[in-house]
Formats: sequence, C-alpha cells, structure tokens
Amino acid sequence: GLFKHPVNSCLWRLALLFLSMWTLDAQTAVETKPFYIWQTGPWGRCMGSECGPGGSQSRAVWCAHSEGWTTLHTNCDQAQRPNNQQSCFRVCDWHKDLYEWQLGAWNQCIPVLLRNAGALRPTICSRGEEGIQTREVGCVQRSNGEPAEDAICEYFEPKPRLEQACR
Repeated sequence: GLFKHPVNSCLWRLALLFLSMWTLDAQTAVETKPFYIWQTGPWGRCMGSECGPGGSQSRAVWCAHSEGWTTLHTNCDQAQRPNNQQSCFRVCDWHKDLYEWQLGAWNQCIPVLLRNAGALRPTICSRGEEGIQTREVGCVQRSNGEPAEDAICEYFEPKPRLEQACR
C-alpha cells in the first residue's frame, strides 16, 4: 500500500502540513484587511511670550496604514484624530528657585523573583536575596508643596530614580 514505504508516509505528512499552512494563510489574509491608524510624534518645546502657564506646544499627527506607511489623512477616522496642539507651562530659568523634586522614602525590599512572577506581595528580602525597592518622586512648588508637572523640574535636572537594587 501507500504507507508501507516510510518515504511515502513522510512525504504524505509533509504534503498535509503544507496544505494546512496554506489554508491558514488564506484565512488570515481574509480576516486582516488593511486598516488605518493615527500616529503622533513627540511634543515639541513649550513656546510662549511669557513664563509659566499659557504656553503652547505642538506635535506632528499623521495617518498610517496598518503596515506602517504614511497615507492620506482622509483614510483615517477624523473623529479619532489626536490633538496636534496643547497648552503647557513655559519654564524659565528663574523657576529653578520655585520648584524642586520631592523624594519619598524607599519602600521595603521586594525579592526580584516574587516581583517578576507578578505577585507583588509585600514580602521582605531575607537571606541576602536580590531585590528591588521603589519610592515616589514628584515635582512640587517649594513654597507650599503643591504638586507640579514633572517637566518643570526636569528642565533643570533629570528625575531621580524610582527604583534601586537592594538586599
């Protein structure tokens, strides 16, 4: 018969495998019809004639095909179009004395193994295990401790670390 010879059996299995792969490709080709999505670039520098709130910044917004190439704006849903302008706080050099980073206390050391397993149980590191501890860091007004946008403090110095290794 057809399957008595091992080579025939192997060829038959290969043929079935290719046939199943081909039908899968045909199905996905039907299901994934092209679609268009809005893409945005990074926000530009905050511009304005005066320091403080009231500045304005812009970014590029374009329509892209699902495979990545840029296309006409009319292909994308106009109701979903992201803003290309927003108001912002224009930082000036004299703000350096008015704002500062507020650093929270470091939390307990959480073993890396538990953290990576998605189980963020507040288990304390023991027996010298490698761990990670976190803290809150935010930009505040020096005068009253009111929270401010991180971008204001970042203008003068990078945001301090939120995580560190511990034992």
